[in-house]
Amino acid sequence: MKSPSRLRVLASLFIAVCSCCAVARGQWTTQQLTDNSYGDETPSAYGGTVAWSGYDGNDYEIYFWDGATIQQITNNTTQDFSPSLYNGEIAWVNMSTGINDADIYYWNGTSTAQITNNSMNNWSPSLYNGTIAWHAFADAPNDSASEIYYWNGSTTTRITNNSISDQEVSLHNGVIAWTASVGFGNTEIFYWDGSTHQLTSNATWDSSASVYDGTIAWTQVVGAYREIMYWDGSSTSQITNNSYDDSEPSLNNGMIAWYGGFDDYEIYYWDGMTIQQVTDNDVTDWYPSLYAGAAMPEIAYAGWNGNSYEIYYAVLPEPGTVSLLGLGVISLLYHRSKNRRRNN
Repeated sequence: MKSPSRLRVLASLFIAVCSCCAVARGQWTTQQLTDNSYGDETPSAYGGTVAWSGYDGNDYEIYFWDGATIQQITNNTTQDFSPSLYNGEIAWVNMSTGINDADIYYWNGTSTAQITNNSMNNWSPSLYNGTIAWHAFADAPNDSASEIYYWNGSTTTRITNNSISDQEVSLHNGVIAWTASVGFGNTEIFYWDGSTHQLTSNATWDSSASVYDGTIAWTQVVGAYREIMYWDGSSTSQITNNSYDDSEPSLNNGMIAWYGGFDDYEIYYWDGMTIQQVTDNDVTDWYPSLYAGAAMPEIAYAGWNGNSYEIYYAVLPEPGTVSLLGLGVISLLYHRSKNRRRNN
């Protein structure tokens, strides 16, 4: 019986390599970053690094993982929380004088600056390349309506000025998206790119906007459940359609991460075409932060370990790495086979 030709063997090897690539692209690799008896919450991911807020036994502090080691950014006797990470820099909220006076702080990688210093409640900062957007209650605690503010690196501008509540801010490259309460039981998505635009107009709840490069993802109540919506700059698509709640989308480079489920929330990921379930366990995983600017999409999230919430970091390997390795093996086998035939 004739032995298989080199061409046939190489073809079989190529198919095997392609199959391995397909499998590798769908498998997330997860690393647990924290392991303690205190709560770690609200992670923010960027390019292989993660920031979060963690309890140290006395109060919440800001922590930063640079891909190898964990650094404690704040160390004080006041509450620090809601970090937003961008390229090694972090913005967060500090409650220094009480519940009705929260301010925005900014760490540029070496030193910390206080961005706001007023009698307002300043909440939920979103950081982009040395600029920050947030919402604040202008007359806290008497005023129930919050407004949107934007710091361009030197000066602060008030973006909204109305009698409704503007909250849940997301900033990217000078564009700000947020949620506004326009009536009882009705919130809508707005965005500002130098002027203000209303993106949604319906009789339901739209919330938790996430903006990236002029596109926006958010949560909308459709029927009885929350679903993930996506606006590509011209038209809107409904990403999820199921019988449970999907919440808190994180948009980056045309891809979205969120959490969904009933009693047990899991992390999900949409790559622009298909939805993948990132976590699958019997505990709650929620508040994902997605970074998809590199070859490998990465998601930081908070997960329950049975005692407290910890920070986890998941990456989706790029199939090109596996493909190159496989092609290298095929090339090596081909040349070895060729040399044997010459020697024979």
